[in-house]
Amino acid sequence: MKAQGLAAVALSLTVALAAIPALGQLVQLTGGSSIDLQVRGTDNVVDFVPGTVSPLPSGDTLVATGPDADATATFAYSDTAFLITDLDYALGAANDTSSFAQLAGQMRFTPVVDVIWELDGAFSWEGDWANGMSLFARITDTTTADVITLHYYDSGGVMSTVSYTVGVGGGNVSNVVGPITGTLQAGREYLYEYGLAVDNNMFSPEVGTATGNLSLTFAIPEPGVFALVGLGLLALLKARVRK
Repeated sequence: MKAQGLAAVALSLTVALAAIPALGQLVQLTGGSSIDLQVRGTDNVVDFVPGTVSPLPSGDTLVATGPDADATATFAYSDTAFLITDLDYALGAANDTSSFAQLAGQMRFTPVVDVIWELDGAFSWEGDWANGMSLFARITDTTTADVITLHYYDSGGVMSTVSYTVGVGGGNVSNVVGPITGTLQAGREYLYEYGLAVDNNMFSPEVGTATGNLSLTFAIPEPGVFALVGLGLLALLKARVRK
């Protein structure tokens, strides 16, 4: 009876552990993933700065510089997270044309196992006379077109201070706040789209700044952790049976 019980425990643990990925890899990119940083200065044609596009999975610091608009953003990708950090826009008066900065991109990925996802971030503006500011983040199941989560915060009008927090919102034009965590299924492809943009008024008397960050992280659901603990208990049980 002890041997049969031990075999049953071993079988259940083997099934549970089969879903745990090797080397901590939780998601895989499936192509078409990139990140783009761009600014616009005094003239939409002459002073337009083409987007700085970087394909994933590379990590880098993007820089875009125009006559009245500068922007930088650092990003990093791993098998367990996609992080945008140190986002910094500086937008000045632009001679009868508003200045603009935007970081945008998309990531197509497939979970190796069922994973818990979590979205986090913030975006804020300090300065005179911003025309508008927006934060957009969406995860979609590409097979069914089902939207897993959608965050769209958008503000308009002449603004001196604006602040958004993912999961809380703060837009006066659009304030769509979706879930900030959930579970994605193994083997299905998902599309993560995002954008952080701000537009400064053409008559702004000073340079305004926008700063932000945005992260999408993945973790193994708790049952996977319990299976690892169970494996240790199984080894201890085997040692006791041998005695």
